[in-house]
Amino acid sequence: MLKKSITSILLATLFVGMTGCAGTIDQSATEGMAIGAIVGAIVGYAQDGEEGAKKGAIIGAAAGMIGGAAYGNHVANQRARFKSEEAYLNACTAQAQTVNSETRTYNTTLQGQIRSLSTEVNQMVRAYKQKELSRSQLVRKKQEIDAQLAWTRTKLDRVRDELVIQKTVYRRQKNQSQTRLAKLNNQIRELENNVATLEQETRNLKTISARLSA
Repeated sequence: MLKKSITSILLATLFVGMTGCAGTIDQSATEGMAIGAIVGAIVGYAQDGEEGAKKGAIIGAAAGMIGGAAYGNHVANQRARFKSEEAYLNACTAQAQTVNSETRTYNTTLQGQIRSLSTEVNQMVRAYKQKELSRSQLVRKKQEIDAQLAWTRTKLDRVRDELVIQKTVYRRQKNQSQTRLAKLNNQIRELENNVATLEQETRNLKTISARLSA
């Protein structure tokens, strides 16, 4: 059931990505979407069955697309394709805005998952201490959480990369329109906030995982 769900969701997600953003998603981004969808579906299925797999695949694909774009042909490295510095700066700002939007969604989803996981893990630890739960059940749950933690750390690294890239663009474009630069700077500030939030949630997820080692 999980395999069938992942396959169908993956195909649908990639079709939407390729048709909705034709000409803008490179191979690295497409590969990132595929990997993200698979990882997201697995983590989501472990937490909430079929429905969780669907949500996880969608969130994972979005995060993967961002990561692929950051590591592949980021718009900041395609200066020559733009007719003017203004168009180039606008494109970089739009890229930062996209990453911010997707990261906000990821953070919100992760925060909800962490609240649920915290409650679930507390209950599991109590049950284990009362000999109502086996050690192997705790280990399986920890493996699920650690898989999500690994993916979240990867996502964090990629958003950090985006922040570094956009700060570099801002410095190099300091002689351009102050209005356009202000828009980019606003996106950079939001990226910083999103990174800080994701760092905190990563720590929270690590703490939850550690409870299952006690």
